[in-house]
Amino acid sequence: MPNLSPRTRAVALWGLEGLDLRAALVEALAGAGLLPLPVDEAYEAGRKFEQHESGAFDPAHPGSVRSALYAAGLLVSFDAESDERPSPHDKLVMRFGRHSRGGFSPECAVQTPGEEEADDEDRDDEEDEDPEEDAVADTFDPDGPLRVRFVHAGRVYEFDPENFGDWYDVAAVVAAVNLAVADGGRPERFLGIETGGQAAEFVFADPARFLPVARRLALPVRRDAVAE
Repeated sequence: MPNLSPRTRAVALWGLEGLDLRAALVEALAGAGLLPLPVDEAYEAGRKFEQHESGAFDPAHPGSVRSALYAAGLLVSFDAESDERPSPHDKLVMRFGRHSRGGFSPECAVQTPGEEEADDEDRDDEEDEDPEEDAVADTFDPDGPLRVRFVHAGRVYEFDPENFGDWYDVAAVVAAVNLAVADGGRPERFLGIETGGQAAEFVFADPARFLPVARRLALPVRRDAVAE
């Protein structure tokens, strides 16, 4: 099915192979040790979540797996465009933490103005600045550089996301949180799922276990997903 979109391909594959949510949970996710709760509980949680979100539940649709993973606390989903300028990357870091069942536990995330590289003339000017005027430096330039810090497992992490206005620098956030998870000695990573739009979705799972399952269930994992 080379010419089909990822979602259309998934629907076709599920129809051809007679897959449904329960089979996906039993054969693939639970079988690979990826499901952190009993199959019946995950199924019911996914059903309730999907009915709440869309008013309908179709266990034969591949999207039901996303709902079950979200309800199980293993999938983070958000709009890549925020309602703030600049986008609050610190809040996004904390959001990833809420969808990892404790595997990623960030604390004290904060976003501050970043530092711009100064030339020699700028450095001379800085030496002559009035200390009282320095207080203004803590205010955000909506288009200026950004810096984000957070604590995970007793270590401080810092990264400088690009300021895309009200759009998140999703790649920078994912790189930072995956580094923190790796430093903690865990095998899981946040793995990107193709959505076909500006929504962003990431599954928290061990790539070695999840990627074969994703292929079996035709879940469109992003090509830049971590595969270690």
